[in-house]
Amino acid sequence: MQRNSWRIAVAWLVAGMMWAQVAQAQGGPEAGPYRFFLPLLQRSSIPWTASNQFGYEGRDNHSAGTPVFEWIEIQGTGTEITNSDWHSAWDGMGRWVGPFSLGFYFPYYDSQFNGLYVYDSGMVRFEFDSFAINALYKLTMSGHIDPSVTHIYIEHQLSPDRFVVEYRNLGMFDSVATADFEIVLYPSGQVVLQYLRVDDQDPTRFVVGLGGYLGADPLVYPRQPQAGRVVQFTYPSQPNHTYPPDDERWFIQTLTAMAYTTELDTILLDASESVPQTLFVGGAYGGLMRSYDSGRTLSFVTPRYAGESDASGTRSDALAPDYGKTGVVFAAGEAGLYRSANRGNSWARLVGPGMGLNSVVVSPTYVMDRTLAVSARSGVWMSTDAGLTWENRFPAVGADFVVGVRFSPDYSHDRTLWAYTWKGMSFRSVDGGESWQALALPGSVSDLQPAPDYAVSHSIYFVAKNEFKVYGLYHGGDGGDDWQSLSALGWSFRALVMSPNFATDRTMYAVGTNLASLARSSDGGRNWQPFDQGVTPNTLALAFAIHPATGRMFGLWIANGNKNTQMFSREAAGSAWSLETDWSPNLMTMQAGVSVDKQGVVTIIASHYRTETEGRTWQDISSLIQGHSFVAASLSPAFSADGIGLGLDGGRIWRTTDGGQSWKPQTMGTTEPHSGQQFLSLSPGFATDRTAFAASAGGVLRTTDAGASWQTVLSGGAPTVTTTPDYGKDQTVFTVSTSVFPNKLRRSTDGGITWTDLPLQRDVNMVVVSPTYGLDHTVYQAGNMSTGGGLWRSTDTGMTWMQVLAAPGGAAEALVLHPAYCSNPSMLYGAHLPPSIWQSSDGGATWWPGDAGKLDGSFYSSTFYVAAVDRMYQANSWGLWWRKMGWTTVPGDPDCLLHPTP
Repeated sequence: MQRNSWRIAVAWLVAGMMWAQVAQAQGGPEAGPYRFFLPLLQRSSIPWTASNQFGYEGRDNHSAGTPVFEWIEIQGTGTEITNSDWHSAWDGMGRWVGPFSLGFYFPYYDSQFNGLYVYDSGMVRFEFDSFAINALYKLTMSGHIDPSVTHIYIEHQLSPDRFVVEYRNLGMFDSVATADFEIVLYPSGQVVLQYLRVDDQDPTRFVVGLGGYLGADPLVYPRQPQAGRVVQFTYPSQPNHTYPPDDERWFIQTLTAMAYTTELDTILLDASESVPQTLFVGGAYGGLMRSYDSGRTLSFVTPRYAGESDASGTRSDALAPDYGKTGVVFAAGEAGLYRSANRGNSWARLVGPGMGLNSVVVSPTYVMDRTLAVSARSGVWMSTDAGLTWENRFPAVGADFVVGVRFSPDYSHDRTLWAYTWKGMSFRSVDGGESWQALALPGSVSDLQPAPDYAVSHSIYFVAKNEFKVYGLYHGGDGGDDWQSLSALGWSFRALVMSPNFATDRTMYAVGTNLASLARSSDGGRNWQPFDQGVTPNTLALAFAIHPATGRMFGLWIANGNKNTQMFSREAAGSAWSLETDWSPNLMTMQAGVSVDKQGVVTIIASHYRTETEGRTWQDISSLIQGHSFVAASLSPAFSADGIGLGLDGGRIWRTTDGGQSWKPQTMGTTEPHSGQQFLSLSPGFATDRTAFAASAGGVLRTTDAGASWQTVLSGGAPTVTTTPDYGKDQTVFTVSTSVFPNKLRRSTDGGITWTDLPLQRDVNMVVVSPTYGLDHTVYQAGNMSTGGGLWRSTDTGMTWMQVLAAPGGAAEALVLHPAYCSNPSMLYGAHLPPSIWQSSDGGATWWPGDAGKLDGSFYSSTFYVAAVDRMYQANSWGLWWRKMGWTTVPGDPDCLLHPTP
């Protein structure tokens, strides 16, 4: 994604005042931290056109191609919003009412909405925390309209299909000036603002335009609206990006199961897909992850709000029934209840922490009734406005609390729902939660599911357990008034899943029983058979989901003594399960070795694993290195041809010459093996000059025979070492000495024979040389916060330095530069605390967070990043991560190539 040099951020402040913070173009003077832009509003007959990064185009009716002024009068036909309709609260933007159904799905930025909220301040919103369209936002300290003169109408019209909001005599208590205007929305995403009359001539009292997604990327009309003015905003046919863009997200290819164990226990599917691939995986402490490829790779979309720490304690999640169009997903946990309208890319918090939320469920007719329910320590809370307001419909009693809520599939007609508590009690409501009746059931309730055909059968199924935790399945008629024991499910049980076609096939599934990790019944729960053919033997099923349209199934299992989490899929008519992902390797390493051959096959060696499938399958090579793991590994640039790779295990240097199929430890001169080797740097010409350097606790070692023998060229601890891209010509090497305090940065220009101390006296963790060092003489170093570290840059081979980024709360661990740095000076910078990655596209002059898709804490371990093809990889104790980088080189400019593919 291309970053525009003008970066605009607009904050809609709760005091009813709008400010704009404008970042100037690169090299230009800085703007003040806050600057009024409203005085820029002016009368003008000069055509106005503008666009924003997302691709929206704006114009007024002084510009070509804009519809002429054509007032749409709905006073006599529309629905009037009366003074009693307004919500009593004032959220800083005015009073509001809604949501109102639009009658169609309206695209706005990277989301779609079928309802909106109307504000008495001259604007509409699709989300409580964002998405404002301002037609005439009146800046007053009171923030309230004068209801004695103001009238507001709404109407959905056909031919053409559109939704109209009309404001008549909008006036404030502190002003006699009024205005008539309207907001018109079309299914195409087009927004038209029309002004019939504007009495107020004070330009500081108007805000017109599109508020950006969560305050980012707005498009503001910089003039004062006048009578007869039309302002139009057109939705782009090809939006430039989403928020945050998927090409800037981190994906985890291999997930260390020990980080989650049984905490991955929900699977949510996009019911609109004809070929099911989109799914969410979540659970307590594991956060919420999203996959677009049936679970083969995942990206964390864990809720995070307004700079707060992430809500990794997500206990429950749910997709709206219209998720395929709107991208609406909910997540509940200790940090509160969150709602996303863009597939989990970003979130708005609906309920804060303190309620002790256990689960969130949506009404099966949520598209129409906007109803949600959450179970909490304090009872059952319900919302009928998509989570904007809440009411405790069933307060918890004593030490017992509600752990689950279920809606009737026919909720819109029967208003029935059930709740069950931590102590196993069950309750039913037939009036939408207004009143509740206790149900008598033998044993404590562990799970309950109404039959999909409940509207006809009135059947509900309860899983009950006795004091010895022996589980049994019961069928309840009449919604739970009388019960019949169906079968015993054994000593363990996680969930009961009903077939979408239960009315005809009578099929249900039990997750985790004494019969099998997954069992199936085809007669309504009376008899059961194992349903885990193809799954790793002796495993525990965690979660199971069925796509309602195609019948494709997905399941999570834990294998090998709760060490390996595996995802399987199975077609509706399939005879066995197929492995999608085996999340198992713990890739705790400082450096991973990566090689890309001419056919694009990527080989990665990290810790004691090897893969040629970019992490889908792994070979355990620990037996080849005597049970050790590599702290660092590096592969020859010609690895596919010469098969040479090097690895450090903390005490020895290992060498392979057959592509990693066998390894031999190497001697290092006359001294005992150094301990604590941490880093390897191969000469760019390694394939011919056979030169490499190793950083160790004992110093810097060098080989000139591809690792067959080593000599110490600098004594004392060295955590890092790196050669220049032109090492074959300039023989230049950089390293850090830790035998002195503070650490010293040192340089050799004769291949490590002699060394020069550079003047920077700071603790240094890593040194990175520009890919075009021979042209720009640029070196970066990452240091510790305790000594004023962060990221520093030198443009004179390390003689003088300038800080380009302060360490954000911790030590700077790593730095990666774009391979075509001379033409695209972008970089990524790793740190300890969130945001754990900072990103720059202008050589370090400006920065923004680059850790989208990461879970806070997933960079805590010592890490190192490696680049290959168009991806960047990171191997650490969480597994193997990757991210698309869009890295390209400039044709005909070999100086911009880092290491050409052999």
